[in-house]
Amino acid sequence: MSGRYQIYFGAASPSGMSGLGFSCAGGVSIASGPSLYGAVGIVQINSSADIHECTLSYTIGGTDTRTIPVQISAPSGAAITMQATSFNLGGTLPDSTAPALVSASLSPTPAGRGTEVVASASFDEDLSATPQMSLQGQAMDVTGSGTDWTGRVTLSETSFSDGAAALSITGVIDAAGNAADTIASAASMSIDVTGPSLTAATLTPSVIGAGGQAVATLTYDEALVSAPSVSLQGQAMAVTGSGTDWSAQVLVSAPDFSDGTVSLSVSGGQDALGNPASLGVALPSGTLDLTAPQGSAVLSQNLARAGETVTLTLSFSEGLATAPTVTIGGETASVSANGGGYDASLVIPNSLADGPATILITAQDAAGNDAVFASLPSVTIDSSAPSVTAATLTPSLGRAGQEIVAQLSYSEALTSAPSFTLGNVAMVLSGSGTSWQGRVTLSEAEFSDGPVQFVATGGADAAGNTVPDYTGDSVTVDFTSPNLSIDAIPATLSGA
Repeated sequence: MSGRYQIYFGAASPSGMSGLGFSCAGGVSIASGPSLYGAVGIVQINSSADIHECTLSYTIGGTDTRTIPVQISAPSGAAITMQATSFNLGGTLPDSTAPALVSASLSPTPAGRGTEVVASASFDEDLSATPQMSLQGQAMDVTGSGTDWTGRVTLSETSFSDGAAALSITGVIDAAGNAADTIASAASMSIDVTGPSLTAATLTPSVIGAGGQAVATLTYDEALVSAPSVSLQGQAMAVTGSGTDWSAQVLVSAPDFSDGTVSLSVSGGQDALGNPASLGVALPSGTLDLTAPQGSAVLSQNLARAGETVTLTLSFSEGLATAPTVTIGGETASVSANGGGYDASLVIPNSLADGPATILITAQDAAGNDAVFASLPSVTIDSSAPSVTAATLTPSLGRAGQEIVAQLSYSEALTSAPSFTLGNVAMVLSGSGTSWQGRVTLSEAEFSDGPVQFVATGGADAAGNTVPDYTGDSVTVDFTSPNLSIDAIPATLSGA
């Protein structure tokens, strides 16, 4: 059947469409059209064939020509039908819209050194290529597909800096080649890769002796959540504290410690984000002195009496922190410097009892080590004078040429001899220690008839205590011979 066919079709014209055409195979001519009238397209063809193979064509964007095959059936006596009775003139509409970011996040925040930061990004359509993600200019390792992508990077103090950090995303492109602009700040977070810094440290005392307590104080510019480790000469110190302020202590003693200059050692400690602490200041040093000063003492005398001055001369193997303290028998001596040593002097008081007087010396070096003496001298206090405990004078009656002997015993040994006199005549002295004798021969030249008193004077003990004068017995001297006197001779004797 031949004739003119007028074909109507819906025409939702795509944006940018041009060059609308319609053609049929088999020499079928186009009577008119195709033309668009609003949403309706019209084309008229001249044909007598039962089946018409036709093509609808159009161009998008000036370069993209698209074709849609259309089969028209017009059998004799039947209605005209089209195989493509409904179609979109745009076919698949061209995609000219770039992908858009739907959501993005960074975690954890805040984050510190050594922490892996994970970025998540979702887009409104599938991406055809892996986007590039960066944090503070540092590229992230990106994985994912379609609309969902993940970036990862580990923070370091050399590549990142403290403060706010923005997630940057570039290379966002879809399958149609539409590229999104760089997303400079898809998400943000806080970075802290700087660890706490030690701002002040002390070690006291500066010189530490045996048994002394070494104390360190530490101050940081931000709070620590884990304690630092502190040691001295390789020995761990007990650490206490919190936040920015910490202290450490250790008791110094041999053999764990030895003499010499030592420096404090500090390590470890971190802030809440895990950033390790660093040393922002030089660590202090000190001196360990565990060796006690060796002392020697020389006493001016080993025996002393009240009123005498006893002097103890002291010398030490090293300098002392302060002058030593010296007591003798519990009495405090006066101490003065003498060259590189000291003199300790004490005037023996009357109150100090006789007998051995204990000498105590307290001395310390700068480290607090007590001085050690291999031996100390001893002093005996003797303020009591010797006394006569027994005395004899024989004979009690003497004549010319007769020897008189005095024998005295004393309460203690005399180191200086006494003097014995009979009358005013000195006796010849002998003896020692506690026993002494005096001898004198009576002569008319030195003595006269009558009682003659014995007197002992002087003499002293080793301490210099003088014996009080002693007045003893007396001797009766008789140099006169008896005379016979006859006044009358009895008659019986005269023979009268």
